[in-house]
Amino acid sequence: MKKLNFYGGLAFLLLFLCSGYYLLDSVLP
Repeated sequence: MKKLNFYGGLAFLLLFLCSGYYLLDSVLP
């Protein structure tokens, strides 16, 4: 159960980083 929660958090963090990078790329010229 703990491992599942860990991987869930890792996936969420990765998605957050990817979305943040995409937003930054779209805002910057």
